[in-house]
Amino acid sequence: MFTEEGVVTCTCCYGLAWLLAVCFFFFLFSHGGSKFGTAKKQLRFLAENPEKASLVIRENNQTIIEYQPEQPMPLASVVKVIVAIEYALQVEAQRIDPTEWVSLDELEKYYIPHTDGESHPEWLAQMERSNKISGQRVELQEVARGMILFSSNANTEFLMERLGLDRINHTLAELPFSKHQEIYPYSSAILIPTYLRMKEDLSKRQLTTRITNMSHEEYKELAIFIHQQLKEGGKLIGLFQPEMDLFKKQVIRRLK
Repeated sequence: MFTEEGVVTCTCCYGLAWLLAVCFFFFLFSHGGSKFGTAKKQLRFLAENPEKASLVIRENNQTIIEYQPEQPMPLASVVKVIVAIEYALQVEAQRIDPTEWVSLDELEKYYIPHTDGESHPEWLAQMERSNKISGQRVELQEVARGMILFSSNANTEFLMERLGLDRINHTLAELPFSKHQEIYPYSSAILIPTYLRMKEDLSKRQLTTRITNMSHEEYKELAIFIHQQLKEGGKLIGLFQPEMDLFKKQVIRRLK
């Protein structure tokens, strides 16, 4: 598993091992070439952006390459692997039933348009094509697969709620990642700038300063607050859509 401290090999149940394998190949090959291109370009990026890069490669418990191994880096969608681990553990412990039905309306509450590269709509289209939707519902296991195979942010935030952030972070604390920050609803965080702009009547310049000076704890708490608002009705998205388009680039830069 990739973290800010490198690669960790896990011994676990069959279901968890399968999920980890899918996660590994998805993140390694699905997105690697789209942003950085060839290995040569990736090495050039490392050289030109040392403050944005950290790399550890180990083979058979031997370190092959180490470049700023202790430098904490944002995991972005790789954090979904940790949510997948908690999902597998709860299935194994029979805390959740992977065949339970989940309403698509519940998932849509967490969908923020134009912020996921159309991953969630593509997943829904695949569910339609494979006849996995019944009465506007899908099985929970399909939600988890959509989180990993399609990188659906909406599915991820639903699973954070269904599994429980406390349980996810408890599992995270038991993994050998000593410098990993707690997980929070990072997709809901996309709405933080628009929420602050409307609540505090900030100009664009004031908003930039406000977010830049915000503590990590306040940022996390705001993300959790917005997540709860979406859970209770999903109305914030429509309300914020004009503002979202204006500040989307700003938010993405803040999350990196």
